[in-house]
Amino acid sequence: KSKVVFDMAECYPEMYLSIAQFGRPSLADKLLKNYHITRRYEKLAVSHCDHILVMIEESRDRLLAMGVPAERITIVSNTPIVQQVSEPITHSGEELRIVYVGFVTKLRGIDLLVSAIHQFVNSPEGGKKIRLDVIGKGEAKSYLEEMVERLNLKDHVAIHGWLEHEDAKRIMGAANVGALTYRFCSHWNNTIPNKVFDYMLKGLPVIATNVIPISRILVNNNCGLTSDDKNINSICEQLVKLKNPELRQRL
Repeated sequence: KSKVVFDMAECYPEMYLSIAQFGRPSLADKLLKNYHITRRYEKLAVSHCDHILVMIEESRDRLLAMGVPAERITIVSNTPIVQQVSEPITHSGEELRIVYVGFVTKLRGIDLLVSAIHQFVNSPEGGKKIRLDVIGKGEAKSYLEEMVERLNLKDHVAIHGWLEHEDAKRIMGAANVGALTYRFCSHWNNTIPNKVFDYMLKGLPVIATNVIPISRILVNNNCGLTSDDKNINSICEQLVKLKNPELRQRL
């Protein structure tokens, strides 16, 4: 009998549930990426596997709640290679240079950050010294471009789309804050984006929402600030705090 190891890169039933909640699934998506069907397949699969690899503690706990024995689960998180990265940046000045790298979808909550930046530039506590660079492609790109135009934020937000590696590396090198303002949902609460570790390794404090795994890592390691994903005022307040270079350096 062959041994079977299930490499659970994502909790796909939770991903499909969240996409249906916040996105615009097509008829094909509703049939092929159906939460209830994939949930049944997953429960069947995990009951027959000899071992399961998961990305984060919350994903492990989800399997434990499904009745999978702890000895059949191993956490293997995706982290960058430390030796291949230059020294973290030294923070100075109040200007914020925020970067987001990844898929551009509604689930990623980039629009929440854009709304907070709009509030920031129109408040005396904030100011005009703020810029967000969004690198990546996805179904929400045109929506974000329209939003930036409507809010008159072209001097503060750039939606780049897909970039060559060297161009993305240059923008990352000029940044002093990393963005992960994801929407709170069952998908993000059971996975972890690699970007949180990439930001940390480059010495970028992270501005994030209260997604459980992300906020746990940021709070435990004192490397970022979190907000309620439904509270734009709170996100703006965290941006104002990050104007302080001593705070950014500490984070």
